Amino acid sequence: MIAQLEVLGGTKKTDSGYYSYHAGPVSLYANGACVRFLGQVGTTGDNSDWGHCG
Repeated sequence: MIAQLEVLGGTKKTDSGYYSYHAGPVSLYANGACVRFLGQVGTTGDNSDWGHCG
């Protein structure tokens, strides 16, 4: 299982492992920047578009 957060033009932070219920929380400083997130279980996952800008 993977929880990932990425700041546009900046850093990326990932929490991954063999969890029974959930991965994370994942946090980064992103004041004034756009972020996107990714979640994955096994080989199935999805990510968001860039958002929450400003």
